[in-house]
Amino acid sequence: MIWLIALFTILSYSTATHAIFYDKYRPSIYTRIIWFGIAFNNFASVFALHNSPGIKLMATLAVAGNVAILSLSLKKSKRTFGKTELISSILLAASLIIWLTTHAPFLNLTIGLIANFIGGIPTIKKVIDDPRDEHFFFWFWFLLASSLAWISADSSQLSGYLLPAYVVFFDGLMVLLCLRRYLPKKA
Repeated sequence: MIWLIALFTILSYSTATHAIFYDKYRPSIYTRIIWFGIAFNNFASVFALHNSPGIKLMATLAVAGNVAILSLSLKKSKRTFGKTELISSILLAASLIIWLTTHAPFLNLTIGLIANFIGGIPTIKKVIDDPRDEHFFFWFWFLLASSLAWISADSSQLSGYLLPAYVVFFDGLMVLLCLRRYLPKKA
């Protein structure tokens, strides 16, 4: 199962980087910087929480994928910084301060996921307005990877499966919103 988690995670980020490279997807540079920080935050948290190998692999590949997307975004991105980026930045900074002062990885992961959700609100709004605006397979492949990571997780406590459960929720929502492009148009 770990190979499938790796494959689907790599496919997800490969899909996104390909779309950015060919100007089919133009993420905000500031959002990508924040999401890179959140990915690194999640990575540090799942290792400190001693999560399952599948979750650790998914988090590691997410950092690498975010580096790739961020690198391409530096040249091909929109430069918008709004309220959600500000709130996500503040939460990410708070998470870092908590990490450095208390070493509470579960709290750190939780704050990072809240920051991720808030940072994702513009993306959710964008895909609600136009389901073709987001790249379906970027979300779909990561949904599959996180579903498998959740299945392989320690389900005896929330800290053992919080990250993949959140990603299944968020990416599942994005997949459903993207699928609206196939619904018949109202006359």
